[in-house]
Amino acid sequence: MCTKTKKKITFKQILDMIKLAVFLIIVIGVPIYLMFFNHNVIEMAGQYKNVVKYLQQRPEISIFLYIGIEILQVTISFLPGQVFQMAAGSVFGVFHGLILTCLGKLIGEVLAYYLAKLLGRDGIKMMIGETKMNKLMDAFNSEKAYVFTFLFYLIPGLPKDVLCFPAGISNMRFKAFIIISMVARMPALFGSIWFGDMYMKNDYVGMAVLTGVCTVLFILGVIFRKKLHTVVDEIYTKLSK
Repeated sequence: MCTKTKKKITFKQILDMIKLAVFLIIVIGVPIYLMFFNHNVIEMAGQYKNVVKYLQQRPEISIFLYIGIEILQVTISFLPGQVFQMAAGSVFGVFHGLILTCLGKLIGEVLAYYLAKLLGRDGIKMMIGETKMNKLMDAFNSEKAYVFTFLFYLIPGLPKDVLCFPAGISNMRFKAFIIISMVARMPALFGSIWFGDMYMKNDYVGMAVLTGVCTVLFILGVIFRKKLHTVVDEIYTKLSK
C-alpha cells in the first residue's frame, strides 16, 4: 500500500516538473531566445515595412514563417498581431493572407487551449496573474460565456489571445470556444489584411472607405449590442447540443 502511494507521489512530482519546464519555455525561454539570439524578429515586429521586407526576402519559406509568427502571437501574446496581418495582406494578398492568418490563429488557439490544460490553474495564474485569471474564469463559467467570448474577440484592439489559456481550464467546450473565437475575430482579421493589401497598391481612397465602414460597424455594434447578445445566445444553444 505504501509503495503504491510512493509511486503516485513520484509521478505527480514528475508531472509538476514537466509543467514547470513547459511554462518556463513558453513564458521565459522563447522571449529570451528571440531577444538575444534572434533579435531581428523583435526589431522588425513593430514596423509594418520591416515585416513586409522580412517576408519578401524569404519567398521560399515566407508562408511557413508567417504561419509560425501567428502561432507565436497567440501562444506567447507579445508580438503585435495587427502589424503582421497588414503585412500579410501586402505580401500574400487578401485571400491567401486571410487563409494563412486563420490557419496560424487556429493552430495557435488549439495549442494554447491544451497547454492550459497541461499547466493547470497554477501555471495560468503565473502567466496572467491571479486576479485576471479569476475574472476570466468567472466569465467563461457563466451562462453568458459564449456572448462574452464572441464580443471580446469581435471588438478590435482587445488582447484576445490571452483568453485561450483561461478558456482551456474553464468549463467551456473546446469546439464551442474555437468556433466562436475564430468566427468573431474574422471581421478584424479581414479588415487588417485588406487594409495592408490596399496600402501596397496605394489605394488610399479604399483605405479611407474601409476605415469609415469599420467605424460605423463598431458604433452599430455598440447600439445594437442587446440584439447581438440574443443572436449569440441562439448560437450557444445550437453548439451546446
